Amino acid sequence: MMGNKFLRSTVCGLAMMGASSSLFAQNTEIYPSAMNEQPANAEKQALIRRFMAATGLQRELDSGSFLERYALNSQLDWNSGTAATTLFEAITGPIEALKAEYEHVRPTYQEEFERHINWEYTEEELRQLVAFFESAVGQHYIDGDWRMRAYSATNLEDIEGELVRKAVARYQQAHSPQP
Repeated sequence: MMGNKFLRSTVCGLAMMGASSSLFAQNTEIYPSAMNEQPANAEKQALIRRFMAATGLQRELDSGSFLERYALNSQLDWNSGTAATTLFEAITGPIEALKAEYEHVRPTYQEEFERHINWEYTEEELRQLVAFFESAVGQHYIDGDWRMRAYSATNLEDIEGELVRKAVARYQQAHSPQP
């Protein structure tokens, strides 16, 4: 069984991967957070909830679907010593276990996301974001962005695998002790 240290490392690594995409982006402008430490008023709270619904974040929090990536992590050794007999059971069993555990902390996830959205955006920014994401163009953006990332990732899988292999070799060569 993998320990908490592994899980923390995996979570931190995944978080950093998400952060690194914006870290190395070409956009040189900085868009600072609103850094609002005050609780949201009723109007802003309603905007936060609309933002979460329009972007699909609320659906992910309600379902716990964002945890499914852990069900496919072979390093977690999900099926060691279990009676899972089919591939379907080997995948759905861990997903069900993750979602059952998630229900105990579900309100904490909701509060944390709402608190961060309040901290990140001003009320006016939320109005504009909600107007965009609730529009047909905003919904097309959400659907199109997902498709673009999924299809492009599939189409570039071989190139990316080769790129990573070469990067590992380059790194290892640069950091190997010199004789």
